[in-house]
Amino acid sequence: MLRIHFDPARPEPVHSAARPDAMWEVLLSLHALQDPFADPGLDRWRARVRRDLTAPMRRLAALAPPEGYSPDFLTPLGAGTGRPAGAEGPGGLDAGLAALRATPADRFRRDLRLLARQDDPERGAAARALLREGPGALAPLAEAVRAYFALALAAEWDARTALIADNLAADPDFPAPAPPPGSASRAVPAPRSAPRTAVRAGARAGRVRPAGRVPVGRAAGPGDPAGAADAAGAAEATAAGVPGRPGGGAVPLPAPLRRAARWQGAVLELPYPLHRDLRLGGRPLHLVPSYFCRRYPIALRDPLQAAVVVYPAVHTASAPPRAALEPQRRAALERLLGRTRAAVFEALAEGCTTTELSRRLEISPASASEHTTVLRGSGLVASHRERNTVCHRVTELGFRLLHGHR
Repeated sequence: MLRIHFDPARPEPVHSAARPDAMWEVLLSLHALQDPFADPGLDRWRARVRRDLTAPMRRLAALAPPEGYSPDFLTPLGAGTGRPAGAEGPGGLDAGLAALRATPADRFRRDLRLLARQDDPERGAAARALLREGPGALAPLAEAVRAYFALALAAEWDARTALIADNLAADPDFPAPAPPPGSASRAVPAPRSAPRTAVRAGARAGRVRPAGRVPVGRAAGPGDPAGAADAAGAAEATAAGVPGRPGGGAVPLPAPLRRAARWQGAVLELPYPLHRDLRLGGRPLHLVPSYFCRRYPIALRDPLQAAVVVYPAVHTASAPPRAALEPQRRAALERLLGRTRAAVFEALAEGCTTTELSRRLEISPASASEHTTVLRGSGLVASHRERNTVCHRVTELGFRLLHGHR
C-alpha cells in the first residue's frame, strides 16, 4: 500500500500532468522490455526493439531491472521547478536529457550504490562499472537514452500521447489542466460533484519501482523528438483542497487512480506491492500518466526529492492482467482459490468495477460479484461505491499474497 499523507491544515496542491513524461516512459519501457511476464500485447514491439539494441542501450537497460530499484537520476526533475523534467517546457526529452547530464555527483554515486546492493549480479556489475567511471559517464548515458527513445518510443509517441489525452479529457469528474507555465495560469476548482472516492473536507473529522493528457499540442518537429512536448507535463490541474481542509473541497484524481484509491482522513491510499509512506510535508504532489506503467503506480525512492507518482493511464484489451504473474505463482493461487477466483483476484490488482471484471474474464456479473464478495470477506479485496458502480481493488494483504511478499 502506498500511503500519501496530505496536511489537512496546510493542503498541498496536486499537479496532474496532461501527458506522459519522456524520461519516465524510457525507464518504464525498459522494464517492459526485460520483463518476461509483461503484457503480451507488447511482444511484437519487444522483439523489434531487442533485435536492434546497441551496446550503449544494453548498458542503459542494465540500470533498469523490471523488478527492484532503478536509479532515481534516470527520471530527473527540472532545474528549479521540482517537476519531472521529461515533461517540462519546450522539448520534453531534451529537457530531461539536460537534467540527466547535470545530475549532481553525490546523487549519481548514491543511486548507483543502491543499485549495486541489489541481489542481481548483472545489475550490480553495471552499477559498479559506472561508479568507476564517475559522473563523466552521464553524457554517454544521456546519448544512449536519446538513441533508445528514437528506436523504441518515437514512432508511437504522438499516438500514445493522444490516447492518454483523450482518456483524461473524457473524464467528467477530473478538471481540465490549466495553461502551461508562461501563460495565464489559474487554479482549477474541485468538481461540483466530487467523486465519492475523494472525501470532502470535514467529512472525517477528529512509489522505486517496487521490486519502483487534454488537447495535444504542436506536432513533433526537428529537435523535439518527444513530440508535442512544449506543453507536455507543463499543463497541470491544481487541487482546490484536500480532505480535512476547513472549508475546502476534494482532491480531484484521474479515473485510473480514482478506481483504486481510498481515503483515510487526509491520507490517500493506493495499491502498491510494498508498504510505503509518502509524506508531502508541504511539497506539491505531481501525478504523471504513463502508457508503459502497468498494474500499480510507481514513485521515486528518495523521500527528499519531489513527490512524483506515475500511474497507469491506459488499460487495453491487449493487456490482460493474467500476464502479471509467473506461471508457478498463478498455479499456486489456482490450487488455493480455484481457477476462476484466482483469475478474479489477479485481475483486481489493477482495480476495476464489477462490470469491467465480468467483461475482462468473460464471466457473468453475478459470478464476478460472488467472487469479489468472498475475497472481500477474507480481507484480500476492498470495495467502494462510485456513483452507480462498485469499484474493487486488492488490499495490502492481497498484494502480499498475490506477489509472494512476507
